[in-house]
Amino acid sequence: MSGIASDLILIVLGGLFGGLLARAVKQPLVIGYIFVGILASPHTGFITVSQVSNIEHLADIGASLLLFSLGMEFSLRELRPIWRIAVIGTAIQVAITFAYGTATAWYLNWNLLAALWFGGSVVSSSSALILRTLKSRNLKGTLSGRVMMGVSIAQDLLLIPILILLVSLSRGNLSISAMLLPLASSTLFLALIWVFAERLIPWLLQLIALLRSQELFMLATISIGLGVGFLSSLFGLPTAYGAFLAGLVLSESAFGKKAMSEMVPLRDLFGLLFFASIGMLCSPTFIIENLAITILLVALFAGGKGLILALVAHGFGYRRIVPLALMLGMVPISEIAFVLARNALALSAISDYEYQVMLNVVIVSMLIGPLIAALASPIYGWLRRFFPEAEIETFNLTDTDPDNHIVISGGGSIGVYLAQELKQQNIVSVIIEPVYKNFLSLAGQGVSVIFGEPEKTEILVLARIANARLLIIDDSNQVNADQVIAEVRNQRPALKIVLLAASGRSVVPEGVQIIEYERQIAVEVAKRAVGEWGVLAP
Repeated sequence: MSGIASDLILIVLGGLFGGLLARAVKQPLVIGYIFVGILASPHTGFITVSQVSNIEHLADIGASLLLFSLGMEFSLRELRPIWRIAVIGTAIQVAITFAYGTATAWYLNWNLLAALWFGGSVVSSSSALILRTLKSRNLKGTLSGRVMMGVSIAQDLLLIPILILLVSLSRGNLSISAMLLPLASSTLFLALIWVFAERLIPWLLQLIALLRSQELFMLATISIGLGVGFLSSLFGLPTAYGAFLAGLVLSESAFGKKAMSEMVPLRDLFGLLFFASIGMLCSPTFIIENLAITILLVALFAGGKGLILALVAHGFGYRRIVPLALMLGMVPISEIAFVLARNALALSAISDYEYQVMLNVVIVSMLIGPLIAALASPIYGWLRRFFPEAEIETFNLTDTDPDNHIVISGGGSIGVYLAQELKQQNIVSVIIEPVYKNFLSLAGQGVSVIFGEPEKTEILVLARIANARLLIIDDSNQVNADQVIAEVRNQRPALKIVLLAASGRSVVPEGVQIIEYERQIAVEVAKRAVGEWGVLAP
């Protein structure tokens, strides 16, 4: 049997063992995969693969498919309610982390170029690992889960210009034109890919779907992810970046969900190879010999990055468990760090020792990340016992407010306009707003508003859900609609619920009326075009 075939069998069987072990201790399967990779690496002396380089090449493909599927699983619509912290807040965090990462490596007597590469490698968190951890704990749809994923995606995108500039510096091209040229070409490529993925890919998948062949559709989906990734490598970007962007745009099309379902088995297999290969790169002996520096760097950059994000989240108006979830849940450093480390080594920007330090810091952060993330809820509960939350804040809400009112979950722009329109109709409404900054804004507009998570029992009681005539949930805002509906059903099984959602929501809870506001806007504009603006059909 060939070496690569036996290696694949060993990794798959080991992945099954590691996955079962991880599930037995209630941890994400990824931890089991990395653990198996460590056992099968040449550094441990156990049963080992014969050609680690071959597994690494397969892992590169796995990383591309992993990020391609991640892009398809993450909708850009989810960024709309949290765009400020995802874009502005993440940019602040990346800049600060990059600066102190570089300064720390410089303090450790690394040369400036190596220090810059180290700073770039630690600025982002592992989107794939964070997503898997959230899904394994059923937290993907929560406010903290949405913020974590939005921030992580933005971190990966912000790494693109950092990588391009570091490569230019490593090649000795210090002129502005030499650095701007690859940046401009990459930007042009990203724009072309965006148009290509938005227009051509859905058309292509539609043609394949007409053939009614599941196998051809799966092959077409994989070809798109790997093909776009290959094109990105020609423009100086990592293959995984192109695949990720193609998936991100494809997620907005009508074929995104179907393509995602076809990708799941192969994604999981290559994801196993990817995370196992990460474990194979880990040298336990090197970690033991450099234990102090490894622990120090993991604490500084895995933990420090989370602390920065917690402070940024607090500054952007997020309260309660969200800052703590960001601090503890974004510990694992991004898989993109391996791309940076390999590029830096290939360009002789870092030494073998510095390469090993970077790799082991990333690997250790991935191993401990899910374990630390699981501490967020217990720590938050412990803190609340010793430091109880202040009395629930409300504005313009009095004991004399009449019952038979309307409760609005989520006070975004739709909620504000809705409350104002209801007021003109002499209908009392109460908004429950989970974001403190939005809460203060609503309070200043004279709206009856409660600050808190709408799915919490005590918040719904304060909003007098027991006497409400209607509940309206703005699904575009930072609330978990399904959790709110479940809690309300416990208190008021027969209460009428209306869900305001973007077009194309895949699942509608039973007994809930859904209004697709994008469709309603189109209908209203069409009606006005005929009745109010005098447009007549030919």
